[in-house]
Amino acid sequence: MSSKMPPLSSYNTPQITNTFSIVARDKETGLMGVAVQSHYFSVGITVPWAETGVGAVATQAYGGVDFGPIILSLLKDGHSANTVMEKILKTATRTQFRQIAIVDSKGEIAAFTGMSCTPEAGHSIGEAVSSQGNVMINKLVWPAIKNGYVSSKGNFAERLVNGLEAGQKIGGDLRGQQSAAILIVSKERYSNPFKGLVMDLRVEDHPAPITELKRLLPLHAAHQLLNQARLLIIDSDFAKVITVMEQAVSLAPEKIEHKFYLALGLYGNGDKKQGLILFKEIFTKEPQWLKLIPRLASRSKMNANSISEIMAQGTT
Repeated sequence: MSSKMPPLSSYNTPQITNTFSIVARDKETGLMGVAVQSHYFSVGITVPWAETGVGAVATQAYGGVDFGPIILSLLKDGHSANTVMEKILKTATRTQFRQIAIVDSKGEIAAFTGMSCTPEAGHSIGEAVSSQGNVMINKLVWPAIKNGYVSSKGNFAERLVNGLEAGQKIGGDLRGQQSAAILIVSKERYSNPFKGLVMDLRVEDHPAPITELKRLLPLHAAHQLLNQARLLIIDSDFAKVITVMEQAVSLAPEKIEHKFYLALGLYGNGDKKQGLILFKEIFTKEPQWLKLIPRLASRSKMNANSISEIMAQGTT
C-alpha cells in the first residue's frame, strides 16, 4: 500500500508555536511545572520542558525547541533563571521572534517576549510564576492566566490548569483551541530524571483541550493509586489495597479496573462477602476480567478454593 504522507525526515523543521502557557514553582511542595494550550497540533512536544530538581521552561512563538534542553542544561550547571536567560538572548538567533519563560529550582523567574512575536503578545511575572502568550485575542489573556493560577485552590496541577482555563475564558488564542499539555517534576534531583517525573499529560488534538486536560487530572491520580495497589497485592497488604483503591474509585468511578483491584483487596482482607458482590458486578459488566483471576493467583497468593469462589461469580 502506497502512502501519501511525506517522509519522516521532512518533519524536522522549526516549530512555530503561537500559544499561551504558564511556568511555575509550587511554594509548598517545590514542584516545578509548565502548562500550555495552543491552536497547534501536539503542542506538548515543543513548548514544555522540565527536569527534576532543575527547573521548568516554556519556549514558544518561533519555538526554538532546542532551547528547552539547552536551558535545562545551563540550569543544571548551577546558573539562575535570569543568568540563563541573559546567556540565551546573547547567543541565540531570531530572538525577536521568540518567547521564553524559565523557573529554576529556587523559584526565580525569567521571561522574555521578542518584539516581533505576533500580537497580541506578552508575559506577566509573579512570585515563582510567569504566564505568556502570543497571537492572543487581547492583552488581558496572559495576566488572566497568572491570576487564575495564583487565586485558585487545589493541588499544583489543578492550579496550573486553572490558569490556562482563566486565559481561555478571556478569549485565549485568536485562532481557537487544538492541543494542551502539562509537565510537572519534583524538587529533588535524581540521576535518573524519569524518577522525578510527577506528571506528563498531553492532549494532541481536541476541540476543548483544556477541558480534556482537566478531565485527565483525576484519572492520572487514580492511575498512580492503582500502581501502588498492584505492589501492595504482591506484599499481601490487602488492608492498604482497600484504602488506596477506595480513593481511586472515588476519583474515577467509571473505571472497572479500579473496582476490580478494590474487590481483590476486600476479598484478600477477609471481607469476602463484599468482595464477591463487587466481583459479580464487574464480571457482569465486563466478563473479560474473569480471565485475569487465575493469572493473578500466584501474585496475590490466592489458593485454589479462592480462585474457584471468585470465578463462580462470573457464572451465577
